[in-house]
Amino acid sequence: MNALTDPKIWLEDAIYKKYIRVFDYDSFRDIKHVSTTTLKDVKKAQIKCGKKVILEYLKDDVYEIEDKYYTSFVREVQNIMKLNNSENIIKFLGISKDPSLKFYCIVFQCAYGEDLRIYLKKKSTELSWPARVQMAKGVINGMRDVHRENIVHCNLNPKNILVYNDSPVIKGFDASISLDGFLETREE
Repeated sequence: MNALTDPKIWLEDAIYKKYIRVFDYDSFRDIKHVSTTTLKDVKKAQIKCGKKVILEYLKDDVYEIEDKYYTSFVREVQNIMKLNNSENIIKFLGISKDPSLKFYCIVFQCAYGEDLRIYLKKKSTELSWPARVQMAKGVINGMRDVHRENIVHCNLNPKNILVYNDSPVIKGFDASISLDGFLETREE
């Protein structure tokens, strides 16, 4: 998985070699819109087995230039794949392609919960200090894992930290940068 490879070729190769699981879009049920930002649409769905997932689509109209889309998409996929063993990072499950859209979407675990700001606001009176410290340690552990992989998150904020089963889960890696690729290109 060379960071310098053409992103579209890298993705096709990763799919062919089964480095990345590809979900058949028809396997999703009960697809519901969750949110929209300037760069992406987020939907919630259920796989036939009953497991709930999040589908994250980069917007076609923002990424009209195919190269720009693949560069952004592959960068996020490569970075999140490196972090899949961290308990405080949202789990990457694979990718899928809605036949009505131009590009792929990323399939993530569905981490039910509120973002950190809402969670702390709701629980401010009942949350003990030891529980708050545990929450902070979870965020620190997640970011330690991010930095161990030479990744810079670039958008860490309370909205990109979900509280799932009383533990923080960091998401929002669409702006992340791998310093490995950066350092390789800087040295040339």
